[in-house]
Amino acid sequence: AEWDHIKNGPHKDEARNWELLWVSPKAGKRESRRLLGDYVLTQTDVEEGRCFDDDVAYGGHDLDDHKPLGEGSNIFGISIPPVYGIPLRCCYSRNIENLLLAGRLISATHLAHSSTRIMGSGAAIGQAVGLAAALCKTHECSPRELGQRHINSLQDALLAADATILRRPLNAPENLALSEAAVATASSELAFNDQEPGQRVPLIAPGGVVLWDWPATLGRAAFFLVNETNEDQALTINVHRSSPARKWKTVDEYHARGWSDLRDEALTKLHTEQTTLPGGFEGWFEVDLGGLELGAKDAASDEDRVFITIDEHPQVLWATAARPCEIAEMIEHSKADPTWTPMGCMATMRLDPPPRLGEAGNVLHHHRRYSRAPVNMWMSDPAHGLPQHVDLTWEHEQRIGRVELVFDTLHRSMHDHPWEAGKRVSEMCVRDYELEALTPGGWETIASVRDNFRRRRVHEFEPAVAIALRLTVLAMHGEGFGARVYFISVGA
Repeated sequence: AEWDHIKNGPHKDEARNWELLWVSPKAGKRESRRLLGDYVLTQTDVEEGRCFDDDVAYGGHDLDDHKPLGEGSNIFGISIPPVYGIPLRCCYSRNIENLLLAGRLISATHLAHSSTRIMGSGAAIGQAVGLAAALCKTHECSPRELGQRHINSLQDALLAADATILRRPLNAPENLALSEAAVATASSELAFNDQEPGQRVPLIAPGGVVLWDWPATLGRAAFFLVNETNEDQALTINVHRSSPARKWKTVDEYHARGWSDLRDEALTKLHTEQTTLPGGFEGWFEVDLGGLELGAKDAASDEDRVFITIDEHPQVLWATAARPCEIAEMIEHSKADPTWTPMGCMATMRLDPPPRLGEAGNVLHHHRRYSRAPVNMWMSDPAHGLPQHVDLTWEHEQRIGRVELVFDTLHRSMHDHPWEAGKRVSEMCVRDYELEALTPGGWETIASVRDNFRRRRVHEFEPAVAIALRLTVLAMHGEGFGARVYFISVGA
């Protein structure tokens, strides 16, 4: 069916000269028996991106339907959902007390199953169900009772094992980095407002910046502008937020625009500011936005964005930033269509307060990143090279015997992941590093690691008294990357 879909369906022109080199010796059934749980996940749940209080995994694959009969393509795309939660109530039987469900067996409708059946989601559900079974033994309870009485314990245990539960941070009171108020500092870090002006670009069309993270309340914004005339120039600055008509997309919509719908009709204007750029001005031009309420960012949504734009003004130049930004990109409005075009660079913009980017303090909080932003990690400045280090320092001595590290392997695009790009390991992953503790006798090495390829590393050692911990990143797998560390947890 898949080969028929490729050769005779929507890919038939590009696949005209393809040949079949290998076929698995065993067929994997897409859909067979599903069991009913206390909750049945539906197409609406998936397409609305719903989360549940008892989520233990998540999904996000498109919904498609396979028709067993007919000529030509027999795979029909239904919709592209946002990421959504998978609750524990879908992962056990409603009438067999001790039966847990994982993978393609979970309680879901036919079309919801077409998304949850994917191996990545199945593996996440399998991890959750395995841990749930262990906790059922520990608490001597059924899966249903586990969900009713101990769901927080299950979710915290999953997050501590580097699983993902949407919009839920890890609650880890045993983490000394938080419970004992460690202070994180770094040899270098990327901050949003640390921008240097590069090429000056005339505003021959409206220009702007799309943000994937922002402060909930915005006081001021600054742009590096040049007034090429000696006369004052009136500027109009607009602030928009994306407002999609619905959370899911049709297949055609997704292929045309992905999750970055830049059409005017997809935006809601929040604010307009009229201001004047003095004649002959060159430098950072500040605009007071008076505490504009932008609202919180949905950290699990790539489609939730804020746009800050400046109207067309050919006599005014806006400087691009000397380097790109992970959570923002310059856009320009089309002359022909009511839409914006990404420019593949960053326009200079400083915000007060600024959104978090690569500050050292990010390593203290276990918040996951979903594709574009928020970043939620320490990133050293690539311009400073490696090695770079991040320190956790306590006011009083701590007894430490365990350190957990979480590195970055999350590419924005599936096609950049190692299994798609033919690489052994993510280029963004830390390769070589050292851990040191500042003991009464001075700095002592806890671990020295070379050729790491794992996202999560746990180091356990003979407990020692220390007042500081240092992680030094010596090398990354890819060229041009600074250090990228999500999370550091310290235990006794």
